[in-house]
Amino acid sequence: MTNEKHPVHLLTPLDNVAPSIHLQKHLYIPARDDPSALLTTLRDALARTITEVPMLAGCVGPNATGAQRGSLLVEGPYLRAGDILLVKDLRDMLMLAQVYLLHGGLFLFVAIAHTVVDERGLFNILRVWSTRCRGGQDVPLVEPHWTDRKALMQQQGKALSEDTIANLISPEGEPTSSSKTISGHSVMQSTLPPSSVGPAVFFFSNSSLARLKLAASATIAGQSSPWISTNDALCALFWCSITRARAGESSDNNIITTVSYFNMMIDCRSRLLPPLPADYIGNSVLATKTHATFGYLLSSDPSRLADVASMLRTSLLAVNDTYIKDLIGTIRSAPNISSVTRPAYPSFQRNVACTSWANQAYYELD
Repeated sequence: MTNEKHPVHLLTPLDNVAPSIHLQKHLYIPARDDPSALLTTLRDALARTITEVPMLAGCVGPNATGAQRGSLLVEGPYLRAGDILLVKDLRDMLMLAQVYLLHGGLFLFVAIAHTVVDERGLFNILRVWSTRCRGGQDVPLVEPHWTDRKALMQQQGKALSEDTIANLISPEGEPTSSSKTISGHSVMQSTLPPSSVGPAVFFFSNSSLARLKLAASATIAGQSSPWISTNDALCALFWCSITRARAGESSDNNIITTVSYFNMMIDCRSRLLPPLPADYIGNSVLATKTHATFGYLLSSDPSRLADVASMLRTSLLAVNDTYIKDLIGTIRSAPNISSVTRPAYPSFQRNVACTSWANQAYYELD
């Protein structure tokens, strides 16, 4: 029955034969505002949205009085915005797992504190969980070395100066400054205006990757170039291409001298001597740091791709046993640990970060 409080919305034939699933969008929204204010904004805006589209607050069910069996409709009970918007404060929890039951399956949400576990560690934890879901309860999976942090607690690298700390931890040292010194040269830093961004998938055939690697491995006159991987070549291409796209949208006169940083996240487990176990779940990921001016990255010099790829490879090689132990020594020597806490890597529309979860085959765990 239709009434003003609980109206019924009949669905069309096309609605009735659409897949019986929930469409999903998982959005991460970075924000530093007061959480209560953010939640109030989200909840109030959702309430206004429901006022404009009232059926969003209803429930989908069978049309028991319809002439056609199996047809669906939207009816009450109608929910409030506060019932639809579920809030869970994760800030002080080490791990949270939540399941949303949907038509056609379920959505499993897992969050874990990055201060305790890195991406590879999270994958190993979910690997144990998925194995237990399939049975095999009597087979031990977790070894003591998974959580044994002594190897990193006992490292005794040299403590570096305070001036070096920010340079090691942060991709730019002090990112709020509009000017800085790079390799002895004073440069201006431009924060470019936000542009329209979105996800994209690029496919490179094996033959095109081979040609790209060959181009990026070209010998630089008068220099002995390091071995270049296919990933180095791809990253060099992306860095130059992204920089060119950003420069094309800017009218800033300082754009040519603006410095761009390229940060590549790398797993350091195998870079320590002796190496950490592959199953160690604690944090063992650091970022390389390569910098170049926009003018350098935008150069039409035929050797530019090889130059940039060589710079990226050199930065990767620099993260070795000595570097990691010195970094640990620096952190251990700081009177206030917050002075060396790694911030989020800001883009400022000029920096680029690269990471890969290609080896974290989550959907193969089932």
